[in-house]
Amino acid sequence: MAAKLKISIPNLLPTKLFGPKFKSWWNGEPVPELAEVPPSTDGEPAASVANPALAAIMASEALWGEGRLSPGDAKLDIDLANALAVQKAAKLFLFSAETAARPIAIIKALNCKIESFEVNEVIKQKADDKIKAAGLSKSYNSTRFDGQPGSLPKNKADAVLALYAATSAKNLEQIAFSIVRTLKPSGTAMILDFVLRHAEDDIVPCKGDEAREFLLEDDITKLFAAAGLKIRSDEDWGAPLLNAYYARQSEILENWEQIQAKLMSAGGIEAAQSLLSQTLVWRARLDALKLGRLTLRKFLLSKD
Repeated sequence: MAAKLKISIPNLLPTKLFGPKFKSWWNGEPVPELAEVPPSTDGEPAASVANPALAAIMASEALWGEGRLSPGDAKLDIDLANALAVQKAAKLFLFSAETAARPIAIIKALNCKIESFEVNEVIKQKADDKIKAAGLSKSYNSTRFDGQPGSLPKNKADAVLALYAATSAKNLEQIAFSIVRTLKPSGTAMILDFVLRHAEDDIVPCKGDEAREFLLEDDITKLFAAAGLKIRSDEDWGAPLLNAYYARQSEILENWEQIQAKLMSAGGIEAAQSLLSQTLVWRARLDALKLGRLTLRKFLLSKD
């Protein structure tokens, strides 16, 4: 049975400039109880944009850095690939390339080949464009993925890496069977994701693209076994993620005015809403990590 962590996320905010608490947050100040802020009637509404999906990507990259849709950094990416023992010219299958920072870091450091599988066409195209601009097209290929393991190539990957890719038990099951299908018999795979410590936590799911559930470790290990995966090692990876998160927060505070101006001009109100929602989601997750309610687990896997 899946258990979930209670994380309160506000509804999408109205398309006007907001009250004093929101303005304080937008100016880079800590704001308690932000979810209770009423809309303000003063000020002009921010402009909308034609493509909200692109606006959300702009917000993600403003928060986490160019090419990233979640917390992380190049060192973390390379350390994970090294833990997979990815060798020169090896074929790494990657689920969650995001908008290309991760594959760029790994290819440059390890000189391997990456095959990326992406469900979201907008994210896929952004990643493809960045890979091309970096001159790494010969080492990278991406495929639109329908989420079904049967559509994937069989026994072709030397290694498989999936980061924060599961949003539910069903989704994690698809990823596990995708690993079994794509991995060579001698290959290794890795799943890095959040695990819930206590089954008694209540359920208040996040909204929109961040909606997900958190599984107990016993449930995850049973799911891996059912898919035909053997856990070779299981390690807590919370500290590296927190280090990357706090380093990025320092960069944001140093450049907040430029980030804010760019988002409001290029991404409109959709980018502002996405930035707020993502900030609250990840603060809640990382607070839960620090409190010991969640743990970030790095599972190193092979075929059973």
